[in-house]
Amino acid sequence: YFFNNLYLKQQNNLFFHSFINNHLNDYVAVILLLSVYNILAYLLKSNGIYKLRTILSLCIICSWVWECLAIYIKSDSVFDWNDILFYFLSGLTYWAIFKFV
Repeated sequence: YFFNNLYLKQQNNLFFHSFINNHLNDYVAVILLLSVYNILAYLLKSNGIYKLRTILSLCIICSWVWECLAIYIKSDSVFDWNDILFYFLSGLTYWAIFKFV
C-alpha cells in the first residue's frame, strides 16, 4: 500500500498507470485485511478466516463500507464498480493461495 502510494503512483508508465492509480490499493486491501486478521487469530489461538463463503461475505461488507458508506464520511469518495470487482478478486486470490498452495 505504501509502496504504491509513495512510488508506483508517481511513475508514468501508461500500460499500468490506470490500474496502479485506481485499483491496486483496492486489490491489496482485502488481502492485507485478511492477512492481519489471520496473523492475530493465530497468535491468539483463535480461528482464522479461510473458507470461501466467509471471505466472500467479508468482501461484501468491505464493498458496502468502502464504496457506499465512505461517500457519506469522506467528501472525495466516489462509488466505483471496478473497486468492488477488485475487492472480490483480492478475496478470491487470498482463498486460492490457501486452498492450492
